Amino acid sequence: SVRLAEPRNWCVWQCPLRLAAGGRHLTAISIAEEKVTKTKFLRFENIDEDPAPRDIRFTILGDGSLEGEEASLVKLPDGRLFAVMRSRYGTPLWTQSRDGGETWTKPVSSTFYGHATTPFLLKLSDGGVIALWNNTRILPELDHNTQIPPLGQSIINGTWEDVFTNRDAAHAALSRDNGKTFTGYREILLNGTMQGGFT
Repeated sequence: SVRLAEPRNWCVWQCPLRLAAGGRHLTAISIAEEKVTKTKFLRFENIDEDPAPRDIRFTILGDGSLEGEEASLVKLPDGRLFAVMRSRYGTPLWTQSRDGGETWTKPVSSTFYGHATTPFLLKLSDGGVIALWNNTRILPELDHNTQIPPLGQSIINGTWEDVFTNRDAAHAALSRDNGKTFTGYREILLNGTMQGGFT
């Protein structure tokens, strides 16, 4: 196990789940590098022993080269780990592991449309997988100095604008074949207020 140097910008999107070999906890960590965010997977080695935070041991799995962020993980009935990640390419990215998270496939574009929003996977009790995502794109930039009613300075400056302008249409799809295909692709919630800000 290792200690990570403290990265400047990082995020853990999903709570650790018992997905790794031996029932150990596994999660993904997104680390923002200079021009790209990459995902690393962490397997917690001693968390069930209730260690002090400084004594928590973990192992970094994979080679740390997966471009994508805010990964959501499920374990499929066939034993594979399946992850979907937010990306900047117009579609979330998929990756999988056949060895308990030790190695991961190169991420590929999913069949979902959604720019820079975080997708989520849920495993059903019957083995099916539901994918949730925002089937949207970032809205065009507006001249906030001319909007009525007048807006606050942080909005005029664009602070957080791109984070919340494209999260107003939540969609879902269902897979019954271990994530090979998804069906449904239904809008399940539409926020009538622009910049509603939910994922």
